[in-house]
Amino acid sequence: MDIIKVAKNSLQASLEKAVFEINSCLSRPQEKGALEDFNKAIHSYTMLSGQIGTLNKLQEQIEEQEVVQKDEKQD
Repeated sequence: MDIIKVAKNSLQASLEKAVFEINSCLSRPQEKGALEDFNKAIHSYTMLSGQIGTLNKLQEQIEEQEVVQKDEKQD
């Protein structure tokens, strides 16, 4: 399960970078290329947040499976 935590931490750092880029674009909307940069940052944010969500679901499934296996051993 540690690999999931490491992956989530890495993705979270990248997500924070995407948020920074989004905010930077919002603070300078008239700058040349701002719209393209904004769209790229939104795309990155969307992909990263989806990946984090997938890892969260995977972690939940693993934890549920561990509880079931523990309960089966006790019976």
